[in-house]
Amino acid sequence: KVELFRPILEHCRHISLRAFLSAAEQGDAFHPRPLLRMTYLNVLACILFGKSFTDVDDPEYKRVYDFVDGEASEDLAAPADIFPIFRLTPLHDRKAARMKRIRACEDAWLHERIGERRRHLAEGGQPQTLCD
Repeated sequence: KVELFRPILEHCRHISLRAFLSAAEQGDAFHPRPLLRMTYLNVLACILFGKSFTDVDDPEYKRVYDFVDGEASEDLAAPADIFPIFRLTPLHDRKAARMKRIRACEDAWLHERIGERRRHLAEGGQPQTLCD
């Protein structure tokens, strides 16, 4: 299983270097956040599901990145976690609704990946990942 890391890290290094050189050639600032997120998302996806994102323009990567950058980057803690009386306010209702939205998005993505692994095994494929 350790050998799963090497190709994905090499791939991520190649993508990062290519993006850095492209930004330098165009005279743009280099923003490492998408590439750093791609690296750790790739490592996790490879270990768990045997899948990796190919580029920052990969539609599935963009979907995961937009989710992480948008919904999941805000604070999840709320004053109601410390002071239970705040659970009676509309602010807590909005926070609870946001948490349900985040959970639904995560669950949908995970169910897709787990479904892919189940189909792989049902078709006679060998276990290859931790998810299998």
